[in-house]
Order: sequence, then structure tokens, then C-alpha cells
Amino acid sequence: MNKGRKGNYHKTKSSRKFRWHDGQGRQLTAGGMLPYDANGVWLIGERDRESNDIKWTDMGGKYEFEDGDIFKTIAREVGEELYHSSELLRSDILYFSKKYPPIYVKGHQKIPVYVCYPIPTSELMRRGFFLDPILFLENRQNVLLSNPTVPIYYYPSVKLDYFSFHTLRKALHNEPGTTILKFRLRSILKHFLPRIKKLEIEEN
Repeated sequence: MNKGRKGNYHKTKSSRKFRWHDGQGRQLTAGGMLPYDANGVWLIGERDRESNDIKWTDMGGKYEFEDGDIFKTIAREVGEELYHSSELLRSDILYFSKKYPPIYVKGHQKIPVYVCYPIPTSELMRRGFFLDPILFLENRQNVLLSNPTVPIYYYPSVKLDYFSFHTLRKALHNEPGTTILKFRLRSILKHFLPRIKKLEIEEN
């Protein structure tokens, strides 16, 4: 492919936004999941190409027509973003989708375009899914070494880390020195953190 301005590549067929119709009027262009426990969530840190800052988000990405449905998209994207240090099947995501209520993120036209399923880590572990930051880094390094001709910015996921709800609430209020959250995650957390707060109050 020919390089475009600033070293970026021209858009190809794979950069188009395909939409999956969920049967309820929504046309989703992407999906993901948010692993959580009683104290916090696991997030992916992505290197911003312009600022070089690490910005944090949930595990997910674009729907591709080859996926067939958004559940396959989520399973595929989670595996890819974790460099296959841990993986889920489409059937796992489908099971979780029937058990845990989703959170939708709206696009520029104020309609839902992204679906995120918050899933307890205890449930994920029952299906053999574990989150290991060290294995993540090892797998990432192996992928980079195995693909020396691929631009490094094609692999934006650079960290896997756990964040407490307290830390995330501070970040949502843009307190100085706090974690940088991507727009998508901010939208998810604005719905998810009140839900968790309600559960915390009910349990106490």
C-alpha cells in the first residue's frame, strides 16, 4: 500500500464501517466488554499516535462483516487486543449477553453505535479467561518481533492494568494527575459507575 500524509496509510476496504443490525432498531459498528470485580475494572492502555500519551479504554473494537454478528466481534477483538494472552469464544459472549445488561455508547448522530458488556471477572475465570499483565507484555513483544514490517502503530494496545472505582471516578472528574480515559470508556463509565454504586449501597 502507498503511504499517505504523515506516514499514514490510505484507507482500504477494511477501514469501512460495517453495521450489524441487532433486531431492535440499533445498527452497531463496534462492541466490547468490561471485566470488573467488587473493587474495580481491567482496562487496555492504547498509545495515542499524536500525543504519545497512554489512554485507557475497554476491550473491544470494530465490527467486520466476516464476524457475522457483534458477539463474534467482541470475542475476536478481545483476543486481538490482549495479543491472545487470553481468549473467549463467540458462545461465551453470547452467554454473557443474555445474563448481563449492556451499555450502549452513542455516536455523533446521538444513536447507539457501540455495545459494551460489563462482565464479572469471576464469571470470566469460570470459562478459563484470565487477565495477566506480564503475559500480555510477553505476547505483545512476540507479535512485534514476528511482524517487523508492520508499522508499530498498528498495535496500539501497550498495557493491561487494573483500576479501582475510586481512581476512575477521579479520572471522570478530570482531577489533576489522573488517568486519561478515552471518550468511549468515559461514556461507558458514566452509566456503569452509578450502577456499581447502587450495588455497593445495597450490599452494605
